[in-house]
Amino acid sequence: MKSLSPAKQLFASLATYVLLLLLSLTAASLFPAYRLPILLLPLIPGFLIVLALLAAIRNMDEMQRRIQLEALGFAFAGMFMLLVTEALLNAGLAQPPAPAAGSYIFYMAMMWGVGLLVARRKYA
Repeated sequence: MKSLSPAKQLFASLATYVLLLLLSLTAASLFPAYRLPILLLPLIPGFLIVLALLAAIRNMDEMQRRIQLEALGFAFAGMFMLLVTEALLNAGLAQPPAPAAGSYIFYMAMMWGVGLLVARRKYA
């Protein structure tokens, strides 16, 4: 049987992740005794998302890989600066506010996108 392309693997993994996330949030309230394992179920397709992204990177040519590497480097450095800034600001507060759930994932994706724009412009 022919295996799926990395793009189809990624789409299937993301769809499964969203479905399991919604189901786990609902099921966790229905079965409080099993709340923790139920809430961790979306990690399984999350791991498959990582594998699909790695497969997609393996299928890229050298220039595309370089652009992705520079974009991820930008995102890593940007997140580092964001987290250090947050830690320094929270150090002065008696009761620092809790970060919004999932906000760091959004910031990382946003910085990756900005990094892609910068790297693509550099090589265009």
